[in-house]
Amino acid sequence: MKNNENERNALFYEKSPYLLQHAYNPVDWHPWNEKALEKAKLEDKPIFLSIGYASCHWCHVMEKESFKDPEIAEFLNEHFVSIKVDREERPDIDAIYMKACQMMTGEGGWPLSIFLSPDQIPFFAGTYFPPKTLGNRPSFRMVLKQLIEQYHNNREKIDRVTKNVRNALEESTKLESSTGISLGMLMEAYNGLRQDFDEAYGGFGKAPKFPQVHHHLFLLRYSVFHQNKDALDMVERSAHAMYEGGIFDHIGFGFSRYATDNLWLIPHFEKMLYDNALLTILYSELYSATDKIRYKSITEKVVSFLQTDLMENDLFMASIDADTAEGEGDYYTWSIDEVEKVLTNKEAELFLHAYGFSVNGNFKGENLPNLIERKQNEYIQKFKLTDQELENGLAEAREKLKNVRKTRNQPAIDDKFLLGWNALAIVGLAKAGSKLQNKMFVDQAKKSMNKLESTFYKNETWMARYCKGELKYHAYLDDYAYLLWAYVTLYEATLEVNYIIKAENLVTKLMEQFWDQERGGFFYTAIEGEELLIREKEFYDGALPGGNNVIGEVLTRLTYYTNNMEYLKTADKIRVISKAYIKDYPLAATFLLQSLFYVEHPPKQIIVVGERGEEEVEKLVQLSKRKFMPHIQMILITEGDDREAFSSYKRINNLVTFYVCENFTCQSPTTDFEQVLRHIK
Repeated sequence: MKNNENERNALFYEKSPYLLQHAYNPVDWHPWNEKALEKAKLEDKPIFLSIGYASCHWCHVMEKESFKDPEIAEFLNEHFVSIKVDREERPDIDAIYMKACQMMTGEGGWPLSIFLSPDQIPFFAGTYFPPKTLGNRPSFRMVLKQLIEQYHNNREKIDRVTKNVRNALEESTKLESSTGISLGMLMEAYNGLRQDFDEAYGGFGKAPKFPQVHHHLFLLRYSVFHQNKDALDMVERSAHAMYEGGIFDHIGFGFSRYATDNLWLIPHFEKMLYDNALLTILYSELYSATDKIRYKSITEKVVSFLQTDLMENDLFMASIDADTAEGEGDYYTWSIDEVEKVLTNKEAELFLHAYGFSVNGNFKGENLPNLIERKQNEYIQKFKLTDQELENGLAEAREKLKNVRKTRNQPAIDDKFLLGWNALAIVGLAKAGSKLQNKMFVDQAKKSMNKLESTFYKNETWMARYCKGELKYHAYLDDYAYLLWAYVTLYEATLEVNYIIKAENLVTKLMEQFWDQERGGFFYTAIEGEELLIREKEFYDGALPGGNNVIGEVLTRLTYYTNNMEYLKTADKIRVISKAYIKDYPLAATFLLQSLFYVEHPPKQIIVVGERGEEEVEKLVQLSKRKFMPHIQMILITEGDDREAFSSYKRINNLVTFYVCENFTCQSPTTDFEQVLRHIK
């Protein structure tokens, strides 16, 4: 990085760690703002829009190869207005232009390299471009020269392309459906996942392999509602394989974003907050569904990573980079000699055996610790250890290696705080606290929610990003969706009614700011947000579940926590319009499909009139939280709860009283605790 003040570009004044990484590039970068967009119009120059994020490996590669190249920079500065966008700060911009890239090329990814007319309409798109032609991928220099020649000498062709792209983008927002997703899609989705399942190593499809938590959450519920053990087996096999592979950091904990191979051995080393939040949810639920202590241990390790590596003042930073100065992944790998210098002879022998070390290594000649070939019984016999002694010995070895690793050049942390991702972390903490019976996790979830509210909610408006003292950008649909999920999950973990009230207030804002009154469904941006090329809608689950999908699922369940049928009607409308987007591919929206379980089998409401601390209340609360029972919803009515929908539920003879209801019809109230237990076992 250059330190001459005169060579700064406009990104120097931004807060985003990703934008700041490019502040000393010779490219005359601009942030996305009115000034840069107006400059393109006044000078009649095409816009080079580059979108990425701080922990993106190939973004770093393209910067090093092209954006730091003086000749390329000079050409860009003369002929283009170059704009850099952090996709995590501006997912609205990223969504539009990623859709355009996929329409134009059939693929997408980051860095996203897209060329726009001065009025911001794409005419050429791609992702990573090498400095020299590589196979069928043209060099960045060639792309720039050919595009500027076309722009000046064949403007009619450029105009035809932009017109077609704009029309296609606009049409993509006008989709309608009259049928909606159906119950039959539940089995279709299950069969699709069964077909895509990797029988050898778990997960779905071939490399690169992502955790795809939404698929696993769907299968967990399918296993309960459809009494299907095979669905649970797929989740368990994937969960085992992901944890045993190198995608999990066995020294410092936490999961990387994805694996580059089928075995989950070699990851793409960036660690994202959202992945680890979602995986906390998965392993917590898997523990509650199986009672297998291993999943409890994995959950605790992921929470430890979140709290140790990403948490600051009760909020969570966005990600940890894949790269250091030494290269991608070098921070995480070890030679045999390095391990033997740190550990005692016995510790080293045990660790090297357990974590798959070899002389040749498994990554760039060194070893990434993994448990893929671990043979527990063999180690116990070889080293004459009990199970517990083996685990204690490995834990001590890991701690020593972790302390040594901290002295290495550490990967950078993207230290911005995002509303939606923090909400997901709160869901994970609340779920882990509930399912693991860990009060500290629940308390941290509550503290983090308090901090989130005081940080991101200003002047009756939710904002999306906080970084280095700056609060910026109106919250997006995903932010609201994950926040709604967090409020409902906190209620489930605490039974404190204020979280349901906050969820209801948030739904009111959602309807005001995002709902499409004409066609149904939620737009990605609020009415008061920046006006872009189109107002996008999203119904697909990617690395993160889609906002409409999460809202549709949570609103369906919120219906039964509030007895407010309007929520179910809104969720029904989401399910109808979603069909126009996902068509006949249910795997595109497995998070939304979860809501169909509650349409097919409306959850059983256990309404308890009593107070926390009363013995029967506590027994039932602990049972309902600890066990995986998505078909049961627990509602606690305490003294002073003045919600009109529950005003008719009273104590009998001043005893704790239970109402068991299904499909908004209740059985006679009872004070017989054992009778209630029979309904939920």
